[in-house]
Amino acid sequence: MTDREFNLLPQEWQRAIKYTNAIFTPSRFNQEVFEKYTDKPIFRVPHPVAVEIVEKNVRGQLGINSNDFLVSFVFSFGSSFERKNPLAVINAFNRAFEKTDNACLVLKSSHGRQYADDLARLQAAMKGSPKLRLIDEIWPMPRVMGLIAGSNAFISLHRCEGFGLSLAEAISLEIPVVATNWSGNVDFCDPANTDLVSSSQTTVDKSKPEFKSLVGAHWAEPDVGQAAKFLKTIFDEPGVAKERANRAKIYMERYLAEYTYSNAIVNLQSAVGGSRYRRKRTTN
Repeated sequence: MTDREFNLLPQEWQRAIKYTNAIFTPSRFNQEVFEKYTDKPIFRVPHPVAVEIVEKNVRGQLGINSNDFLVSFVFSFGSSFERKNPLAVINAFNRAFEKTDNACLVLKSSHGRQYADDLARLQAAMKGSPKLRLIDEIWPMPRVMGLIAGSNAFISLHRCEGFGLSLAEAISLEIPVVATNWSGNVDFCDPANTDLVSSSQTTVDKSKPEFKSLVGAHWAEPDVGQAAKFLKTIFDEPGVAKERANRAKIYMERYLAEYTYSNAIVNLQSAVGGSRYRRKRTTN
């Protein structure tokens, strides 16, 4: 099982493919990336989305009023600050609620102290605003789920996702979602009931060590203005937003039920038993 967030594979991954018989990957986006490098069987198997224990009243523990409009985003600094794109989240929130007193944004992050420069950039962008709160701590999953469950909206303006697990968890909790319309998450985000943000394509910044080998890789630059409008609409029409969130969950559950591990195993056995391998492509 492998998860890749970019439209290209690094050299070491390309070399490793020859040692595999088949590849399980969590999204159509990943599937299409691997198909550029091999004709071996590739099966789409989304990550399990299991929200079993949800801590109650997390927003109350954080001192957030029950009447406040809470927007949340969850990410790890270790998963690439540029890819997770929290600065765009702050920008969109500020545009949407510049003149709204009862709105707040909680950024729940982890491992910020290990990425001091990125943490400083994020703190500077927040400028001490009382509407913006950064919680850089390791929380147990029930508490993270409690934060999302207590939110009025969940937002992810990622530049790229291999799958998008936190988005799937928010949808499972029937929380209105605003997300970049690009990469792994589009498989399970209902286009009719999820606010999918348009984006342009931009080259991945190779000045970062983790992206240095990805020559020619690109990812999304989401439209912050459109994201702000989506947030404001959820704020203005909470009943409609909740109904859409309910339908979005149904859509995702149907999708996940179609692409299961058991189905992938059956398809793998069929592919291997029938020796249905096409001619191997040349990798570069």
